[in-house]
Parts: sequence; structure tokens; C-alpha cells
Amino acid sequence: MWTVGSRARIPTADFLGKRLLEVTKGTNGYPTYVFNPFRELTLNEAKHLPVPEKWRLAEDIYVEDTNGLNLVVPALTPLLEANLQRIAALGRTQILVLDSNVKRKSPTGVWHDKKGSYVSFIRKNDDAANVKANLYWLPADESPAVTERLEELVGQIEKALPDFLSLTNQIVGVLSNTFNLTSNLNTVATDARPVATNLAYISAQLREPGAFGEWLLGTNAPRQVNATVENANAIINHADTNLAAFFANLAVSLDNLAGITSNLNAQVQANTNILGAISRTVVDADDLVQGLKRHWLLRSAFRTRTNAPAMAPTVAPRLTSPKDQDKR
Repeated sequence: MWTVGSRARIPTADFLGKRLLEVTKGTNGYPTYVFNPFRELTLNEAKHLPVPEKWRLAEDIYVEDTNGLNLVVPALTPLLEANLQRIAALGRTQILVLDSNVKRKSPTGVWHDKKGSYVSFIRKNDDAANVKANLYWLPADESPAVTERLEELVGQIEKALPDFLSLTNQIVGVLSNTFNLTSNLNTVATDARPVATNLAYISAQLREPGAFGEWLLGTNAPRQVNATVENANAIINHADTNLAAFFANLAVSLDNLAGITSNLNAQVQANTNILGAISRTVVDADDLVQGLKRHWLLRSAFRTRTNAPAMAPTVAPRLTSPKDQDKR
């Protein structure tokens, strides 16, 4: 065990309150028990010890100032010359030491928290002071018994029962109010049926000739509505006629454009001296017009005319260079 971190846990073992003891080993502080020879020396004797790094201090060396006690040299520090000089500067003449060169099978000393040093471990001694010095206290983590937990749980339940009963009473009241509300809704629905019947009768009277609707709108309202509808029909018919004329003119323009592009396409294919980019542009334009002829929306605009025969495209004479003319 170690002086810092070692704890004793006392958990319950059964329902009747039997206890177990669990000791957790710490990892900090000083060892609780040491197995090295333990004695007291003067500083002069400590300076002449063989192999001083094997001898260690068995107590904490403190200095008192305005802030209280400050630790200067902790226990288990090797007895080197520098450490002995620091201890001598504090006015100490004697120190407790441990010889780490030798290790015994049984404990030789036990750490005393209040003194801040190791004290001799005495076995089978009836002296009350020595027995008390050999005792070592661990912080205990004791959990309450199961019966105590049950008592606390019953107490909490008893405290919560009044609030729970009050909550159930409130729920019962809410359910009663809901039942009354549904009953009132049924009554309201029954009373509203004649009102709905009257509304249906009034709406039927509004649609008949000489009814309240005709009184409200006047007798000229239907005639005005009919006149408005006739004007709308005339406007739609006129727009239809104009739209047909527009598409007819568009068809003539597209035919002319198709003839121009066809002639231009023939000249381009016959003449190899024209730039390839212009030739490709004309071919693409002709493909565009031909595609418009096949489109479903404009298909009727490209119908074949029967009153005038289609004229064959004129083929321009092939252009030749002066050298080719001399060869001929």
C-alpha cells in the first residue's frame, strides 16, 4: 500500500447487511511499510556513510515561514552531499535514514502521517503507545446497507403518493370535462341541421328565375354576361384568322428561304474555291430549314403547292482557272 491513493471499500455482501472489505492499492505517496533497516544518525555520521546514494531519508524535512510549513527535502531522498547541506542549513543535526542495501522479509517501519516520518514497526508488543504507532488508517468508502436504501426508497414513495393521487384526481376531472364537451357538441350538431337545410333552400332559390339572386343582380345581368361572352368569341375568331394569315405568310417566306439556301448549297458543292467555313454554314442553314419543314408545328406551312410547278434549280457554270482554260 501507499500513503496516497490507497483506500478501503466496505460494500454490502447480502440482503441482510453482511459486509466485505476491499483494499485498493494506491500509486502515489510513500510506501506504507518499508523493509529496510531503519535508524537515526547525525549529519556528521551521514556524511561518512559508504555508498551514500543507497541510503535514503526516512522523514520529510520542513521549514516554517509566514505561509506555514513548506516541504524542503521529501522522504526517500538519497543522502547526497547537496541534500545534506540543505538539511544542515535548516539547523538540523540528526536525521532518520533507511539502508536500501539490505532488505528484510518483515516490515521494519511504518509511515506516520502526523509526524511525517517512518516509525519503528514493533511486533508482539503490549505497549499501548507502540501498538498505536503501528496502526495505519485508510480512507473508507462505505456504501449504505440495502435495508437503509429500501427505507429511503419507501420514504420517497410516501412523499410522492399525495402528489400522485392529486394528479390522478386532475386526470379524472379532465376526462369528465371532455365527456361533457362531447355531449354539448352533439347537441350543437343537432341544432345546426335546420340551419343547413335552410341554407340549401336559400341557395336553390338564388339560382331560379325571379329569385333573390335575380333581385340582387338585376334582370340585365344575364344579358350583359351573354354580350360579354359574344364579344370574347368574336375577338378569339378574329385572332384565329390573323394567326392563320401569319402562318401562311411565314410559310411563303420559308419557301423562299429554302429556295435560296438550296441554290446556294448547289453552288457551294459545285465550286471548290469557296472557303470551307462558309460552305459548312450554308449546309447547316439548309439542314435547319429542312428540319423546320419536318417539325410538327410548322409542317402544315410547307405543303406542296399544286397550282404552280416547282422550278428546277439553276446550276451555275463551274468556275475554272486560266490555266485550265488554256488546256482545253
